[in-house]
Amino acid sequence: MSEPWRTTTVVALCEAMRQSRDYSATPILADALEEAEFPDMEVLKQLRSVLEPWQAERMVALVYGVKTADAVKRIEVIAAWLGPGAMVNKGEWDTPTPMNYQRLIGAADEWLNGGEGVYHRSDSWEESFPSRATEFWEAYHIVTGRKPSDDTESFFVCSC
Repeated sequence: MSEPWRTTTVVALCEAMRQSRDYSATPILADALEEAEFPDMEVLKQLRSVLEPWQAERMVALVYGVKTADAVKRIEVIAAWLGPGAMVNKGEWDTPTPMNYQRLIGAADEWLNGGEGVYHRSDSWEESFPSRATEFWEAYHIVTGRKPSDDTESFFVCSC
């Protein structure tokens, strides 16, 4: 069942932003959600603020539909599962830092544009990696609308 605040106007605004990848209409989306009696004032406040592209994309995905909201949550779970890890930056590993949604999406975007991968060190990570990599890329595609190539396994690098 769809939320009552997912009106045709709200969905149309989300669809337009997702298709164009232009999220400058998030304040208008906030107004439409408020008119539809959206219950979370904090979300409305965020949508009316200046958002980084990844934040706007995430917020729109959370509002747009159940499938996109679930995909955002799956990416957040995968980021937490990855735990602290270092990323390659200009050929050098940075300091291990806890993974989060922003960092993981940013790394995936960079990698798809010819950048380097994500590093993590953990035996349990290596064992369950293949299914988690597939899950991540499926969720990434749902959230961003960008379909990665079939060769995505090299995005995640393990020194196990």
